[in-house]
Amino acid sequence: MIRNSWPFLALLYFLFIRPAAAQKVIEGSIKDRDSRQSLPAANIQIEGTLKGTISNDQGFYILKLDELPATLIVSYIGYATEKVRIETESSDRQDILLTPVSYELEPIVVTDEDPAVRIMREVIRRKKEWRATLNTYQANAYTRVVLENDTSITSIMESISISYWSRDKGTREIIKSRRQTSNLSADENFAGVGVITNLYDDDIEIAGFKLIGVTHPDALDHYQFHLEGKRQRDNQLVYDISVEPRNKLQPMFIGKIAVLDQDFALLEVDLKPNEAVLFPPPIENFNLGYQQQFNNFGTKYWIPIDLRVNGSIKVGFIGLHFPSIIIRWISRLSDYQINPVLPDSLFTEKEQFTVDSTTITQNPDSIFTSNPEVVPFSELEENAYATLDSTMTLEKAYRPTGPLARFVKVEVEGDDGTDQEQKRKTNLLKDISPVLHFDRVDELTIGLKKSFSVPHLKLDLFGGYKTGHDDWFYGGQVTLLPGEKSRWKSRIGYYENTDTRYSTSLYPLLFSSVHTLLGYRDYYDFFRNRKFNFDISLALPVLQSRLTLGYNFENHQNLSKSTDFNLLGRDVIQRENPVLPVGELRSLNFQLTAGEDYIPFGIIGQNHLTLLAEFCPSEIIKSDFNYRLFKAALDLRIPTFLRRRLLPNAFDIRLAAGTSSGSLPPQRFGTLDGALQIFSPFPSFKSLIGKAYEGEKYFGIFWEHNFRTLPFEVVGWRQLAQKNIGIILHGASGRTWIEEDPQKELSYQPVYQDRFHHEIGLSVNGLFNFFRIDFTQRLDKKEFYAGFTLSRIF
Repeated sequence: MIRNSWPFLALLYFLFIRPAAAQKVIEGSIKDRDSRQSLPAANIQIEGTLKGTISNDQGFYILKLDELPATLIVSYIGYATEKVRIETESSDRQDILLTPVSYELEPIVVTDEDPAVRIMREVIRRKKEWRATLNTYQANAYTRVVLENDTSITSIMESISISYWSRDKGTREIIKSRRQTSNLSADENFAGVGVITNLYDDDIEIAGFKLIGVTHPDALDHYQFHLEGKRQRDNQLVYDISVEPRNKLQPMFIGKIAVLDQDFALLEVDLKPNEAVLFPPPIENFNLGYQQQFNNFGTKYWIPIDLRVNGSIKVGFIGLHFPSIIIRWISRLSDYQINPVLPDSLFTEKEQFTVDSTTITQNPDSIFTSNPEVVPFSELEENAYATLDSTMTLEKAYRPTGPLARFVKVEVEGDDGTDQEQKRKTNLLKDISPVLHFDRVDELTIGLKKSFSVPHLKLDLFGGYKTGHDDWFYGGQVTLLPGEKSRWKSRIGYYENTDTRYSTSLYPLLFSSVHTLLGYRDYYDFFRNRKFNFDISLALPVLQSRLTLGYNFENHQNLSKSTDFNLLGRDVIQRENPVLPVGELRSLNFQLTAGEDYIPFGIIGQNHLTLLAEFCPSEIIKSDFNYRLFKAALDLRIPTFLRRRLLPNAFDIRLAAGTSSGSLPPQRFGTLDGALQIFSPFPSFKSLIGKAYEGEKYFGIFWEHNFRTLPFEVVGWRQLAQKNIGIILHGASGRTWIEEDPQKELSYQPVYQDRFHHEIGLSVNGLFNFFRIDFTQRLDKKEFYAGFTLSRIF
């Protein structure tokens, strides 16, 4: 019986268990048959498959053959293609020599249209045909990134991944394994084929710039193509075509491309971004070249088989310069699947890159071990892997120079005792910040703030001393955070401190302190406030918005001026602090915020909305005040010109408005800010010096159009453009309103005028990387002002 079962088991084995195919790993070099020179980036394809590899810069390659026999197709432009048959008994070492193919140039016929234009017109037409049926693809990818400084290799990163592309849904990459030199952690490894940068695309995104591709449907309108020469690949012509942008202001490419005759397809490209690719500080120079080859693997679809990026990036500021970051990036794409059905789960998350935790955590090197056909290392790279250890950090490799370099700390590892002591001191001082400012009422205020965090709870405490009235201040706030996924948050707080009579998000007290200490008009008025507040907020699922409901109990008391001191010894008498209506204030608050967190000084463009309603009905909640207050602030950024750039020209606008009813106390007046003497940030009236308009109602519009470096590029002043010197046109209009009777009741003279304030001006932006100079003409008066502020960088 047992013997008779063997044929049955053999049949089952044949039907259900496929015997493992013979495998073989081959390696070798690709060289010129005549000169024996190495041929870098030679294309090695396994015939009848969509799998292959490329040679490294020294012409070496490694390739795993899953089945034998197999035929290698080795091609290189200007050489005859070689086919190499690999059998089971073939040597693992396969050095391949390619024969140069000479081409006798035909006489050039002069016509009105360069022959390259006709060729590219056909390339674009053919691409449109085959791209129409290319919906998805998937490929195995290997990526290696080598970083160097001016003297040596500083780190190496590698990854093996699966890359996906969908015409409708975009790109995704799953990292299956990664490894790096010992001076990097896995989290610092950014090697990956990324968004499968495909230089055959219509639009190519590079470092935030959206460059017009050389095969874009409108490429003939944007590029000048010139036929530079012809080569042969087997029996087909290859056209060498130079590429130059027609418009130097749009981000485009410059370089060379190779087009295969008959198929009219790109074989390879060697391109660099043009001079319109300008970066803001701290990037001083961006000099990267992009090379890529394409293959159709016997199909009609021409897809990338590699991506090579070489060049350098220079980073620095005035007084602080870092060594050049030299980059050598190579990605190899193989084992393509054309038009596969991609699972929807790939695109449920917004992240384009994900890490396969099952393969990464179990054995990070196992996939590299089972995939030996990565692009071979050079001798220098092998040596770097062997010698770079955890002490050779990137901070040391890119140690800065210059006058400010002494302020940049480079970590040096000590023994465990030193590290533990340092950690103890660091934890003790963590989340502690000083409270320090000066004004004419409290004189010197000095204290500390400290934060404590535990799961679901945050505690903020502050306290200190005020020399002017020999008084202490203190307070705290507890924030309840139910969980990471919870959209609710609640806060409860109490403090006894000095408050400014009107609030502004533009000038922190430390800024106004400098103004006062230099002998100029104190920007704020003050009162003593004992305040209890409670609020609860809900994050809404649209527009990054949050709705907050709150309750305030405040007790207001007057404070008197205590000093006229200034550092320069100027004979300046500061105004008296005004006498205000005092008593208990109870109010209900409703606030809606949407968009990005607000950042003052106009350093970056923003899209932000704040709506605030405060109700203080004395007849309902016992209060010495009775009013209703409504405020709104809207910040918008609207890109205008050169939208393909990382930072296009942009129009920034801020609308601020408020109204009230009842008896609004001066402590709740709305304001429109002016400049702090010569410091004139956005959004403020740059020609209103050292004070702010105030009122029961207010309206202001502040705007800037940032032309960036465009004016200097247009007139050919490239040096200024490369230093990111730009031009900004700015203006503002606004006014406040105070009714006649409330105005008579005030104990002080408010900063107020019964007409609109109008101004317009010009700014030179980016001076010394961080500053801008504003020149402003007031229009409702014949007055001219000059000031400075921080650069609008983004």
